[in-house]
Amino acid sequence: MQVNEESLNVKLDPLKNKYHRTYPLHIASGERSNLADVKVLIETCGQGVNEIDDDGKTPVYRAAYHDKKDVVRYLMSKGGKEEDKKN
Repeated sequence: MQVNEESLNVKLDPLKNKYHRTYPLHIASGERSNLADVKVLIETCGQGVNEIDDDGKTPVYRAAYHDKKDVVRYLMSKGGKEEDKKN
């Protein structure tokens, strides 16, 4: 790769790689979920409760799939969609 002024100004999306797009909130809501981490990502970092990853799943789905009831309740209280628990 040739480095020049134009290439230095390119902003890279740290959440996207060439294989799969995912978001920190999806990861924090999944199998190893931690309610405290989920709260920080939403309340401090502004992560979107209804963001969809490359699999078409939302954080609500990820939490419901892994039976993380406390995380599901919290995500729902922040605007998560009921129907996403089943998709």
